[in-house]
Amino acid sequence: MRVWQKFLWGMLVCYLAACTTQVTPTPTPIVIIATMGPRPNSTARPSQTEIIAVRRPAPRSALLSPLEISGIGAGTTSLYARLITEDAILFEGPITNTQTLGTDRVTFKTEITFTVAVDTPGRVYVYSVGDLDGGLTHLTSVEVILLAPGGRPTNRTANDLQEALMFLEPPSSPFIKGGQITVQGLTQDETVTEIKLCGLAAFSEDNDPFTDPVCGRAANVLATGTVELNPPPALSRSFTANLTYSVTKPIQARIVLYTHAPSDSTVTHATSTDVIVQP
Repeated sequence: MRVWQKFLWGMLVCYLAACTTQVTPTPTPIVIIATMGPRPNSTARPSQTEIIAVRRPAPRSALLSPLEISGIGAGTTSLYARLITEDAILFEGPITNTQTLGTDRVTFKTEITFTVAVDTPGRVYVYSVGDLDGGLTHLTSVEVILLAPGGRPTNRTANDLQEALMFLEPPSSPFIKGGQITVQGLTQDETVTEIKLCGLAAFSEDNDPFTDPVCGRAANVLATGTVELNPPPALSRSFTANLTYSVTKPIQARIVLYTHAPSDSTVTHATSTDVIVQP
């Protein structure tokens, strides 16, 4: 074979080899970035949007009549408003002006007319109650000053809508048995925090008064517990609470965390989680 023939033959072999060789591409690595919340012993305080967030009035606003109550709340239950002073309930009733916001939230707004002879400390409440027992499911309140006619109002809008009372570790399952419940959570500063287990353990007659501010009727109180703040290095104002209950059959219930001022037992904030307790 001549030289030029060998050269052409070699070129042909190289060309065929290149055409039949499969090249495996280098795979591109997939990177998954996970964002983690604070560890249980972290000092970073987690945040959660308030279930019932009152935007107006803001805390410590000075208000003339009529006052506006507005904000954002849970859309799965009816909302109620209340206006009180130290010795009188000036208003209590349902909030009917609500607008759907997403799938489970609503905006709410109502106006309340009041009369005071002198400037008077007051408190505005927005709350929801359970359909079965009439007890609290959530409650938010705001301290205000009710002005006599001619006063100078300072009605501000609240921007901090973060939940100050929350469950960090509610029961992992809604079905609880054995008579013991342990709950971990966070509470706000300068308040007394307590916990109750509410449920329809016994039938209540229609004339049984709503004597319990948290569970509705006294017969609905299945258990009460003591909230103890966790020592450092736990989260600031974190706590552990234990409930001991006794039932003879499964009962639909809820665990209610609530706060009140050190000076009296009036509930100022409440939140809850539903459970079913069993013997």
